[in-house]
Amino acid sequence: MQQWYQCPRCGAQVAFGVGFCNNCGTQLNWPTQQQPPPPAPPQYQQQYQQQPPQYQQQYQQQTPQYQQQPEPPKKKSNAWLMGCLGLIGIVVLVGIGALLLCDEAGPSITEAPVAYHVETKEDVPYALAKRFVWNVVVEEPATSEQLKAVAENAVERAKGEVKFNAIMILMYDYAEFIGYSGYTLGSATFAPSGDWSQAASVDAGDYDKMSFSWDLKEKDWSKQLTPQEVEVWVAWQEAIAKVWASYTEAELADIETMPDEEKITNQIAEEFGMSPEEVDAVLLKQLSWCYH
Repeated sequence: MQQWYQCPRCGAQVAFGVGFCNNCGTQLNWPTQQQPPPPAPPQYQQQYQQQPPQYQQQYQQQTPQYQQQPEPPKKKSNAWLMGCLGLIGIVVLVGIGALLLCDEAGPSITEAPVAYHVETKEDVPYALAKRFVWNVVVEEPATSEQLKAVAENAVERAKGEVKFNAIMILMYDYAEFIGYSGYTLGSATFAPSGDWSQAASVDAGDYDKMSFSWDLKEKDWSKQLTPQEVEVWVAWQEAIAKVWASYTEAELADIETMPDEEKITNQIAEEFGMSPEEVDAVLLKQLSWCYH
């Protein structure tokens, strides 16, 4: 039996299990499964000393007592001149070829001001429109302006890979949050009039008719979760996801059927050697970090 819910952002009707609202593009967080990790240093080489060159004796040549008659000057061959001209011609042709290649490749992509990487790429087609969602992990503290530059850089990279009608860049500070919570740092949508739902109104690759819309967060990075807290938070999410996955369709249809969160909290507390109150504090910290 198909279940319908309201989008928490725009109120549109969405079916249970879909990843994004077809009306506003908001990521919908249904219970899902999780997934997972790194490289070594170079060896030093010994430097060998080269023995100093040996000095050689210089021998004096005796000069004759008479003077040689100067020989008439020889005419230089034009071969060296022709060789130089040929070399110059080759250099000019190589330069022209390099310029043409740069022209075809388009303008270079401006480097992002902070380190980031694309964790996952999702294909979210709509009708004939090619829509993509890139989940990006920002690897160091960043201001909203720096997050904006990261999103612009990611969009330029996407243009070099495939023609699209719309793309959404979702930014996180930990890859572990992807699929479990909403984006923690911000989002950028590059689409016709900045509207994800208008993707089909332009041709794929017609970027002049597209623009950005933004939802960027100015973070207090002192409140970011530690790696240990992220580990606790993920374990709790995985535990409750298993409970949801065990329900039958009838149980899922019953609004009264809810997982016992207190039991799960106690389970995680025991697993990590924490108190239930400390586990609850981690859950609240992540919630506050995500939405503020």
